Amino acid sequence: METAMLPRTTAVFAWLGIALFSLTAHAQSKDIHFGLADNAPLGGVHNGQADGVFGIAGTHILKTMGYNPIALQLPFSRLYESIHRGAIDVAGSTMKTPERSLLAHYTIPLLTEYNVIIVHKGDAFPFENLSQLSGKRLGAIAGFEFPTLRSVKDLNLERVHNEEDNIRKVAAKRLDGAILSSIRGLHTLERSGLANEVELLPLSIGRVDLGFALSSTFFNTEDVDRFNQAITDLKQSPEWDHILDETGTKSLIHDWPLATMP
Repeated sequence: METAMLPRTTAVFAWLGIALFSLTAHAQSKDIHFGLADNAPLGGVHNGQADGVFGIAGTHILKTMGYNPIALQLPFSRLYESIHRGAIDVAGSTMKTPERSLLAHYTIPLLTEYNVIIVHKGDAFPFENLSQLSGKRLGAIAGFEFPTLRSVKDLNLERVHNEEDNIRKVAAKRLDGAILSSIRGLHTLERSGLANEVELLPLSIGRVDLGFALSSTFFNTEDVDRFNQAITDLKQSPEWDHILDETGTKSLIHDWPLATMP
């Protein structure tokens, strides 16, 4: 009797194994909405595909975790609001603050962006500490704050809405300098045709750690731990260099020394 039932039992277990595998595969391939602002070379969506360092890295990580990311491009002004209310599941190129951490999960940084200063070529001024910015007219982006500069006396920040305007003003000697982001801004400078008209001062005036935000309605703390480990694993793998090469950012992503008050 036992010998006669063995093939049927084996068949039942084989069927159950296939069914369980199918269910697991279905669960792991769950669609999730991956939001990115148009923020080259850090993020964006082109032809329906996530692009930029965060788009490509985030897609790689999410697929490694068994998800099927659907890329959505959002205005920067809506990115945080969308992740905080759960309208999207993941947001790329986001900065963690204590207030934001109450509304979503924030991962460890994928990279750090610095605030650097360009000046007209040949017109660099001594810059060994922040006090040497006193009396200068610097271009800056509207809506961005620079806490380290609050203690600098007589510093005039002239705000515009994009870094291209500031690059042109510095090249035309209409400003003493301009504050650019070390990845996005210098990427824009490289493509402006004006890179030979300006030079960089040696110190940065601030830094911003950028990572991913995960919706707390979809992800739990164990998921965040898995995501953080995936970031660490990615940055230690050859794939990270491939991503930096593909996005043209390898020469831009590095540490900058920070200026301080004397």
